[in-house]
Amino acid sequence: MAGARTSGRRLVTSWRGGLPALFALSAGTFARSFQVFGSEARWRRAKDGCTLVSANVAGCVKTQVIARPAAGYEFGPLYAVDAVAPHDATVIWLHGLGDTGEGWADVGPQLQQRLPSVRFLFPTAAEQPVTVNGGMWMPSWFDINSLNPNNFQLNPPGLKQSARYVLALVEEEVKKGVPPDRVVLAGFSQGGAVVLEAALKGEVKTVLVLSSFLGSRWPRQLEDPPEVHFFHGEADPVVPIDWGMRSLKKLKASGVKVSFTSYEGMQHSACAQELEDIAAVLSSVLG
Repeated sequence: MAGARTSGRRLVTSWRGGLPALFALSAGTFARSFQVFGSEARWRRAKDGCTLVSANVAGCVKTQVIARPAAGYEFGPLYAVDAVAPHDATVIWLHGLGDTGEGWADVGPQLQQRLPSVRFLFPTAAEQPVTVNGGMWMPSWFDINSLNPNNFQLNPPGLKQSARYVLALVEEEVKKGVPPDRVVLAGFSQGGAVVLEAALKGEVKTVLVLSSFLGSRWPRQLEDPPEVHFFHGEADPVVPIDWGMRSLKKLKASGVKVSFTSYEGMQHSACAQELEDIAAVLSSVLG
C-alpha cells in the first residue's frame, strides 16, 4: 500500500512570476461567505470579454453547459481555455462556494506557459441555498450544514449530482480523443470535495485538492485508486489544515497514493508557490 508522501512546508512570503492578482483574491471562496462576503466585488478583476459567448480574452472563452444530469441542478457557465499546442490533455478545475468558473479562469493561461497542449475547463456550480449561510442562494456544488469537521454531514445533498456533472465533462473530453488518464481533476475548497467524489466513480487517475476535504466515505480498498495531491494553507481558518490531513489519512487507508504540501502563513486562499507546485505535478503527469 502506498504511503503518504509529504512534500513539505512552503513559506508564503510574496507574489512573484507575474501571476495575476485575480488568483490570490478570488481563490478564497469560503472566506467570501463567512468573513468578507460584502467586499467580494472588490476582489475580482473585471473580465468583461468573458461574458460573451463569442469573446476570447486572454484565452478565456465562455461556453454553454455541456450537461445537466440532475433535475433541479442548472449548472452555470463553463469557461474554457483551449490548448495553444495540439490538444492532448485536459484539466477540469472547480471553484469554491459562492464563486464561478470565471474566478479561476486566469489560472489556465498561466499554467499553459509550461503546459501548452493542455485544455483547461472551469465550470460553474448551480445556484442553491446553503444551510450554513442561513439559506442564502449562491453558486454551490452541494449544501453545507457545518464547517466543523466533527459535525459536517457526509454525502451532503448535491455532492453526487455535481460529481456526475464533472464526469460528464470528462466524458466529453474523452470523446474528443483525450485518454481518461490524461484528464486531471482539480478543485478549490468545496470544489475539492466534488473532484474527490468524481474520482471515486470515474477513470481519472490524478486529482488536485486545494484547501479542501473529503465529503463522503470512500471504500476501504480501491482496485485502481487515483493519485491525490493535497495543497493546504497552515493558517486556514475556514477549512483547517487538520481537516485536510484527516481526509488524507482516510484516502491512504483506501490504498490511494497521496501527497500533502502545506504553506506556512497561508489562509483559505492560494499563493504563487502553490501554483508553481501544481504546475510541477501537472508537468510530471501530463508532460
